[in-house]
This record gives sequence, structure tokens and C-alpha cells, in this order.
Amino acid sequence: MNNIINALQKRYATKKFNADFKLSAEQEQQIQDIIRLTPSSMGIQPYEVVFVKEPGLKKSLMAAAYNQGQVESSAMTIVFAIGDPIEKGWFDRQAELLIKERHMPREKAESYMNGFKSSFEGMSKAARLEWAGRQAYIALGSLLTSLAMEGLDACPMEGFDRATFDDILNLGERGLSSLVILTVGQRSPEDQTQYEAKVRKSSRELFSYALSQTPEWN
Repeated sequence: MNNIINALQKRYATKKFNADFKLSAEQEQQIQDIIRLTPSSMGIQPYEVVFVKEPGLKKSLMAAAYNQGQVESSAMTIVFAIGDPIEKGWFDRQAELLIKERHMPREKAESYMNGFKSSFEGMSKAARLEWAGRQAYIALGSLLTSLAMEGLDACPMEGFDRATFDDILNLGERGLSSLVILTVGQRSPEDQTQYEAKVRKSSRELFSYALSQTPEWN
């Protein structure tokens, strides 16, 4: 695990990217594969991911991100968008995938997914979207670590006008809403943040070991 720890020591939330840096086709495909293979509850993946590379579009999104420059200077801005898994029919889609990929009998696959679907139908839409958001953040965390391992820089961002992002990317028409974005590229040597010390809780503050409460008998 030392390679992972070293990569995480070097990564930081990049504030200024090298605007001339471009991701290779292979790197873009690897990013897609990492997101696609990230675990999610029941394998539902209740989100979609939009890649933005076109300069004019990135500039428009930067304005909706309160003019945070990394949106424009990054090689790519990745938008994680969530949807209501019931309205989007994602439980039904998963049943079809189980039939196709695992060769599961249709009756078994539909019964399996309908059990989950029925429990979600009893939840409010807001609760379903909250659950979807938690799944998207698993993918975000997985991608952040993977990018660090590959020597690519990134900055996760929640500070943006979601409604404007949704309008620019036509997400609402697809039953989706933007949740979080990730700018990806190569850090600029002018970004002073990279030279600052990493600030984290100490291990003593962050971790503890649970102990059995079972009494010991002599």
C-alpha cells in the first residue's frame, strides 16, 4: 500500500492547472473504466457522468462555478449527475443486465431487483436522491485515488450553481441534476497550494479500536 500512500501524500485540491495539458485517449478511457467499475449499492449506479472538454462550454460552466478558474484551465471537467432510480427505471435496467451478463433466469432477476425496488418506492424522492448522491461520492472517491496513483491532478468541487449547470448541460431534460464536479489535469507550477503542508487529523484523533463488551469469566 505504500504506493497508494505516497500518491495520496502528493495529491491536493489543485487550484490552477496547466492549461496546455491534454489527457490522452488512453487516460480518458481509463477514467471511464474506473468510474464504471467502482462499486455501488446493488450495482445500480444511480448517476450519470458528463465529461466536458470543449473550451467554450468550460468557460460557461466556470461562470456558473463562481469563476473558479480550475473549471476552465483543467483538461477536463467531470460532472456527476444523479437521478431518481425509480423514475429513471434503473432497477428494471439492472434486472436486464443481470439477465444479459450473468445469464440469470428472468424470473429470478426480476424478483431479485423488485425486492429492492419495492423498498425504495416507499421512500420519498428526496430520500432516494440522497441515496443516489452517496453512491456517486463512492465513485468520486475511487476516481480521486486512482488519478493520484496515475500522477494526474484533480480538484473536487461543490461550489457551483447547480441549476445553471443543469441548464447548460441539459440535465433536467434527462431527469438528472448535477451533484459534484471534478476538474482533472496537470498542476501548474504557479499553483502555490501544492507547496503548502497537508493538514489532517492525527491518527490518535481520527482512529479508535472497538473493544468487546463481553465480560471475561474466570
